[in-house]
Amino acid sequence: MSALTQPTRRILNPSGTNDSVQAQQYTKGELNIDQLHADPIKQFDIWFQHAQDEKVHQPETVTLSTAELPSGRVSARMVYLKEADARGFVIYSNWGTSRKSTDVASNPQAALTFWWHELERQVRIEGPCERMESEESQVYYDTRIRGSRVGAWASQQSKVLRDRAELEGQVADVERRFEGEEKIPVPEFWGGLRLGTSASREGLAGAASISCREYPTSSSPEEAGGVGELCVGGRSFIGGEGPPYMRRPSD
Repeated sequence: MSALTQPTRRILNPSGTNDSVQAQQYTKGELNIDQLHADPIKQFDIWFQHAQDEKVHQPETVTLSTAELPSGRVSARMVYLKEADARGFVIYSNWGTSRKSTDVASNPQAALTFWWHELERQVRIEGPCERMESEESQVYYDTRIRGSRVGAWASQQSKVLRDRAELEGQVADVERRFEGEEKIPVPEFWGGLRLGTSASREGLAGAASISCREYPTSSSPEEAGGVGELCVGGRSFIGGEGPPYMRRPSD
């Protein structure tokens, strides 16, 4: 390719600097093996409570990543984590027309990624997912304001609208359907998706792989005194054996 036809290469500078080489250094803390709980779900609870205590803005905000098969096309979107317990991590959405619904139908593997800027901490969760039963989704659905419950019925997520009037007409139709009724049933195409922890992944204890990354200020994790990437449920860690969900799978 000649110099005249080469595309312009744009290098994005670190935020707030004019330096294209030196990235921001993350120095707010370190993560060591002896700080981690043996149960990955309880460890997440500790991290999440810490985020709340430190006033992280909406720490439940998370990126849900899915991939369609057989094409392998990956898509991601921001959602809210609504529940987390020993069974897994739950988000709620439309599973009738959305892009993520077709992804999950062909490939029931997903990933959640939290970024808590105030703590300089990233947490990743990977594993199999499944739709929740309508009865269980109804419990959460009933806590939503009426407008949100009506909107769940009216919205055909990921579908193209002719104009705003079309959407407003769909909302009006649902309002007429449930006029005078406070108890609105959860739509069959809407509900919870649980990224579960019931099966093993790569020989590890627990299906959901939970990772935390804290960034070193030196060239190697060892020099950084234990700061670096710790894959909780993954295959790399720094120093010591760690709890079972951190150990490498046997060869």
